[in-house]
Amino acid sequence: ANPDGLATGSRQFASGVDPNRNWGGSDWRADAYDSNAGYRPGLGGPEPFSEPETRQLADWVLANHPVFVVNYHSAGGFMFGARDGVAGEYSQAYAQASGYTWPAPGGPSPLPYSTSGSMNVWLRELGIPSILVELSTPRATEIERNLAGLAAVLQQVADPAS
Repeated sequence: ANPDGLATGSRQFASGVDPNRNWGGSDWRADAYDSNAGYRPGLGGPEPFSEPETRQLADWVLANHPVFVVNYHSAGGFMFGARDGVAGEYSQAYAQASGYTWPAPGGPSPLPYSTSGSMNVWLRELGIPSILVELSTPRATEIERNLAGLAAVLQQVADPAS
């Protein structure tokens, strides 16, 4: 979702906009904190969905309305997700099966900065269940634990009574 960042080893697009701050939920801000807790003018873009990559992903979500979305980021070794309703059930299933720490709402955030313009807030406002997984390291995919989390959610989707 970030070809420019992949090519340059950066979290931003070539435009300087962070794809993790460019989503159009109620928390979007043009100026935002980066992953190093530095406040950066324009990091969220001139407007929500200003970047073609973000717009393409948003259009895909709106056209397909997925049952559940997982965002993988790094590095922290925890996850964020809803606590209530179906979204909360999916988050709980993922957390239990994967072993990721799942901070309590209203409790201290594991992040040392505030985020804005996140995909997860936008998805929540659309009513689409989602979680954000912060992988433990910048390089490891932690495939086994994430497959276990996905399998647990898929079981919930297939058999909500389980």
